[in-house]
Amino acid sequence: MNNFFIVANNVKDVNLEKTKALAQFLELRGKRCEYTGIERVFEDENDVLKFAAKIKEDVEAIISLGGDGTLIQVSDIAAKKGIPIIGVNMGNLGYLCEVEKEKAFEAIEKLINDEYEIEKRMLLSGEMTVASVKMPKVQALNDVVIARKGTLGTISFKVSVNGSALYTCEADGMIISTPTGSTGYNISAGGPIVAPYSHGIILTPICAHSMNVRPIVLSCDDEITVELNRETSKPDISVEVSFDGSKTCPMNLSDKVTVKKAYTEVKIIKLNSKSFYEVLSRKMSDR
Repeated sequence: MNNFFIVANNVKDVNLEKTKALAQFLELRGKRCEYTGIERVFEDENDVLKFAAKIKEDVEAIISLGGDGTLIQVSDIAAKKGIPIIGVNMGNLGYLCEVEKEKAFEAIEKLINDEYEIEKRMLLSGEMTVASVKMPKVQALNDVVIARKGTLGTISFKVSVNGSALYTCEADGMIISTPTGSTGYNISAGGPIVAPYSHGIILTPICAHSMNVRPIVLSCDDEITVELNRETSKPDISVEVSFDGSKTCPMNLSDKVTVKKAYTEVKIIKLNSKSFYEVLSRKMSDR
């Protein structure tokens, strides 16, 4: 690899000190490296477009400095551009960022020497239908979450798969997750851990008010539709849909969200030979 782009979390890499040191490290070895700092969440689509325009088409790797949230923030753009990405963990333990900050220079040496593998991760594509009008599709590496906003109270959901009714239930929310996202909010809500390189969609209710509603692992070819149950939903309940915990949209009684596997994939750079299960064992022991 010869051309790199570093994306740093402004809070975790204060004054971009680590970023500048890594960029200099690469340039001294005759490589090209550009960089930028970002906030944890892009405020609007214009911010996303401005950021994407900074990444030139000949970039061979994006290095994310921050945590899992920073890598997720950049993953959609990396996927659309077809550029592999690697995460350097600057904070707490995460599942997506393979490299700890103390090993960043060692990791870059491996990238320069082409000592790496590419692991493809599936994305979700979510589409909101608001008042019978379809909104632009949004992609997510981790999950699509439908949950109440503000006041307490359960949400009454109607869930269907491939056009066939699956169940109706009351719950605090609903998580639709990728295998990559299975170790995020999904696991906190009692959902299963799924190997990140596998292909499937995990449907996990949050605190379902029924003993019969349980998390389900669906095929990656399935299409899930979630809407609010008009008959039993409280008229004053406030609900919103979030994609990877940041891109949000309010959801009303007449709306629905449809989720399926996206056409694009994220290319994650892997440097070590540790299996997912070895990493999982260590992470779970650290908790």
